[in-house]
Amino acid sequence: MRDSGRSERRRIWFRPVQVAKETRQGADHGAGEALVHLLDSTGKAEVEGLLARGESRREYVYAVRRVRELTGLRLIDARRLVDSLRR
Repeated sequence: MRDSGRSERRRIWFRPVQVAKETRQGADHGAGEALVHLLDSTGKAEVEGLLARGESRREYVYAVRRVRELTGLRLIDARRLVDSLRR
């Protein structure tokens, strides 16, 4: 048996908090709405035009890419912004 001079301590591993999917989506939507002010009126119209073309994944990806080009946001923030404009 190994004796390191310390008393045996039980290690406690923290578990991540489980949050409901609806709560996460609501928080993401709120964060996206807070970021909309970063787009000027022409940029917002351009992104909304991309989203209005259709509900396909391709237009969504183009909209996220354009938001990133216009604002310099991270991918997750650009997705949140586009998701808030979709609703």
